[in-house]
Amino acid sequence: SSWEGKDEIALLKAQLDSLTRENGVLREAQGLPEGTRNNTKTAANPPRKNNRRNAAAEDGNEEPLMDYDGRIIWVSGESTTQIVSKGITGAALPSARKGFPVSFSFSKYGKNSNVAIKGVVSAQRILLQKYSMHIGVTPSFRGNRKELTLKVEKINGPPPHISDPSILDGATELSVAGETDPKSVAGAIAAHARNGNAISIRAIGANAVFEMLRSVGVARSYLSDDAQGQDLVCFPAFVEVQLNGRDDHTNALRLVVLLTPESPRTVSIPERSAGLSLTDM
Repeated sequence: SSWEGKDEIALLKAQLDSLTRENGVLREAQGLPEGTRNNTKTAANPPRKNNRRNAAAEDGNEEPLMDYDGRIIWVSGESTTQIVSKGITGAALPSARKGFPVSFSFSKYGKNSNVAIKGVVSAQRILLQKYSMHIGVTPSFRGNRKELTLKVEKINGPPPHISDPSILDGATELSVAGETDPKSVAGAIAAHARNGNAISIRAIGANAVFEMLRSVGVARSYLSDDAQGQDLVCFPAFVEVQLNGRDDHTNALRLVVLLTPESPRTVSIPERSAGLSLTDM
């Protein structure tokens, strides 16, 4: 149909934007101005690494860029939830050139992060219906803590809080607003996670969603400094909430955050939530 044709054009445009932005990152890494080529490929100057920023990260000045594994899609101001969702579900196709993980990168704007996480929620539903597949999300940073990345990975088996809803009975409830300091929320997330508690965070509005995702990303960095090397995985969903002083309900985005004792590539949930692992397709 004509609508499907428009969706395909929009998806292709988003993919072209992704390649253009990725090329800019690589040029910046190699110190090349626009319009020039670099024909030198040596061990000291590999073609797909941002050496300057990663070196700065090793010195503690910046966090390293995301790994270039799996499928990478840049979310721009023109991106839609449907395009993001298609980018994720497309990784599940047998014909996909690149499968999971799917990394969505965007700059410091709340709108982009809001579109990306909504696309993840949509993709969750489609993947479950079509392929009986589950996915989890790990927020991280690209370059600095205002440039957010969401890595979406395939999960073996249903999330623990889905197979056993009682896990959320004692979950820590947190709310994030657009002006919330993500570092303070991150400290609370990390503290509760170390005690083995599930965490439920909610946000209303694009800026609040952005700060919520940043909070989890910062909490992951806090936990990575622990001797155990623990990590977090998130499961987003829409929920209806009733705000104080209002009779009607409004939609909020909720993140269920669970502690994992290993790295994001192969994740085992603590004993009471056994059976979950994240693996690349």
